Order: sequence, then C-alpha cells, then structure tokens
Amino acid sequence: MLGGTGRSEYEKHLVYYDGPVQDTGRCGEGGGSAGGSGIAIVYLGACAGVASAAVAAHELLHSMGALEDSGPPHPCPSDNRGHPCDSTSDVLQPFISRVLANAVLDVGRDDYYGHAGSWPDVQDSGWLRLVTRQVRLSLGIAGRGSVESDVPGVDCSASCESEWDQGATVTLEALAGDGQRFVRWSGGCSGAGDCTVGLAASQSVSALFAPERFGLTLVLSGKGAITGTGARCAIARCARSVASYVSKTLRATPATGWRFTGWSGACRGRGATCTVPMQKATAVLARFVRR
Repeated sequence: MLGGTGRSEYEKHLVYYDGPVQDTGRCGEGGGSAGGSGIAIVYLGACAGVASAAVAAHELLHSMGALEDSGPPHPCPSDNRGHPCDSTSDVLQPFISRVLANAVLDVGRDDYYGHAGSWPDVQDSGWLRLVTRQVRLSLGIAGRGSVESDVPGVDCSASCESEWDQGATVTLEALAGDGQRFVRWSGGCSGAGDCTVGLAASQSVSALFAPERFGLTLVLSGKGAITGTGARCAIARCARSVASYVSKTLRATPATGWRFTGWSGACRGRGATCTVPMQKATAVLARFVRR
C-alpha cells in the first residue's frame, strides 16, 4: 500500500492516472494514516467496465487509514491484507464492484466503519463531514488584512463564513496588510493575540485592522500649550503622527497671564484634559484668553 504524500498532514489527494499501466487488473491503489496525509490513485486504463467512482471510493477509504494497522476481522484468504472478505458487495473487498451504487459501506458494520472493536474506525475520521452536526463560524473583517486558521478552512481577506463539525476547535491568526496593523478581536475572541474558538455552537468573530498611524492635528487659539506623550504643541498649529487605536490624553496648559476656556474639534468641554481614541485622523483645538 502507498503511504502518505509527504506533504501537509491536512492533505489527502485523489489522483486519476490516464497513462499506460502494466497490470490492467489493478484498478487503483491508496494508502495513508487516519490522522495524516494520504493518497488514492485511480488507474483509468485498467479494469475495463469498472466505474472510476467505485475505485475512487475504495482507494479513498484506504487513504483514510481503513484497516491500515491490522487485518480485518474477516480477512481474505489470499494476500489481500487490508480488505474484508465477508461479502462481495462490500466497497472495500478486493474485487471492486462495477457500480458504486451497488457497493455497501462495511457490510455488517464490523470491519472498518461503525464497528464496536478497539481498532481504528473510519466513522471517527476527521476527514468526514458530519452533515447532521455542523455549526457555522462567521468571520467579520474590517480594514485591510486577512485571517487564516491553523486547520484548513479559513483563509479570508474579507468577511466570510465556514462550516465546521460541532465540537471542533479552531485557532485564527490575523495577518495585517502593508502599512496596516492588527488592532483587536471582538465577538467570540478578544485582545490582539491568536484567537482560539471552541465550536460547541455557531460563533461570530470579528477582526479589526487599521493603518499603523493616524494624523493628530493640534491647534491653539491664544497663548498656551497642548501636551501629551509625543504630542506637545506650543505654537498655533502642530501636526503629529501617532499610533492608531491607542488612546491619547491631552492637557491644555495656559501661558502666564492667560486662561484656558475650552476645547473644540475631537474634544469638548472645559476640563483641562481630554482623551482622544485615535480611531481616525483627528484634529483638536484648545482656546486660551487673556486673564
């Protein structure tokens, strides 16, 4: 039997080979591990009269690790290891059914699918979609960036949805575009690290990206100063570039003989301090008058 592909553990390949074959009685071959890579090959130039769909189903079961580690409870009398021989209608028996619709998935459910034994069961394979137990992961993306999952299923640069087996766990990674930075998650995750979502039920997660910096314009009317970390201004107008989505607290300090009367622009009120969230380009004006 063929082993894995040597590629990602999340990949299994189905190959249709239409070239010359030496053994026209060999319909295909396949192999792989239950939890890793695998390959199934259909030889189109062999087994005249046998539907390629039947061969593909047979070899795909092998690629999922069916009866890989041990002989079946109903072994064939020949050297056909990894095949059951309790029924000629079984899709995995050595002599493949000519029509897939006539084949049965593990006759008696006692060899490789839905059995009660201790050996691996294809029914438990992570490669099978549990159609009656699907939940939805809704991903919202704001700004220029993308989100990928550790397990293949999410690779989005715009808002998207995907379906997962109920009970699955997926970790999402946010990747900022050029000149952007990842700000935070919201919904099913929070913070700015990787987001791990348990999908016991449908979940919604949002990723926020923003330009790395926004412009902060400080304007003074009268004599005084606006101060704040990296934002001091004591002239009529100053332009600064500050980190996006990092709140900045500004303080209005009048010059000698002047008093502060209030803010306008992104700040309001007459308090000496004002906090701006820097979620966009921002302008602030501080007014001072003579005492």
